[in-house]
Amino acid sequence: MFAEASFRLVSDEVALFMREMKAKAKTLHVDPITFDKVHTYMQMWRWPRALASAHNLCNSKSAHTWQENNSFGGTASEQLSFLPVFRRFTEAVISKSPLGLQFTAEITSMLALADVVDCLQAITRDHVVGEDHLYQLIATHLHAYRSAYGEDNMMPKHHYSIHLPKQMQAHGRLFACFVHERRHQEIRKHTMQRRTLTGYEAGLMEEVICDNIADMMDLDLWREGGLVEPVHQFSRRMHSMLCSA
Repeated sequence: MFAEASFRLVSDEVALFMREMKAKAKTLHVDPITFDKVHTYMQMWRWPRALASAHNLCNSKSAHTWQENNSFGGTASEQLSFLPVFRRFTEAVISKSPLGLQFTAEITSMLALADVVDCLQAITRDHVVGEDHLYQLIATHLHAYRSAYGEDNMMPKHHYSIHLPKQMQAHGRLFACFVHERRHQEIRKHTMQRRTLTGYEAGLMEEVICDNIADMMDLDLWREGGLVEPVHQFSRRMHSMLCSA
């Protein structure tokens, strides 16, 4: 379940990184590097059509929101497109500025986070990555993060990330998300109707699966969603993956 964990780690650290950089700039009496400047840099880049674009993630309206709320939003796909370019911005612009010379711990942590996310993305594309290598990248980031921001800013998902190498070792791969991630409202609907914990998990799973089967039998729903009537059986590779999961 690394996709959601990566999303939260990226959004929270980018927000913290920009907030601390603004405070450091004020202390040093130098011009801050704001989300507006990040937005200008983003306009120099183009993303493949198959990927979400990060062009407008830091536009003037969004930048105002991020700065006012000390946050960083967007979808997980947008952030995955944003992070490699922001990494380049950090290396080429921030680290070379007068501010960057006094901001080395935070920059080190941000670059280490980018290394972790790059590795996780490679794993999803079936690149061979050893569990030990992934663990070393995650450990390097956690040490850098603690050094930059202190123990008080550590989050539960920092701890969760430590378990990813063991999950990969146990299952042979990492799962970006499970099907129920797209059906949270279905799960909520059925949990609201239950008044006893007897057979809770089995009953909830049965109701969700029955709803899912009914939806899959409604071919009009498939066509409206841009899908076509299935004509082929799933591949042997998919069958083996499902059997080994």
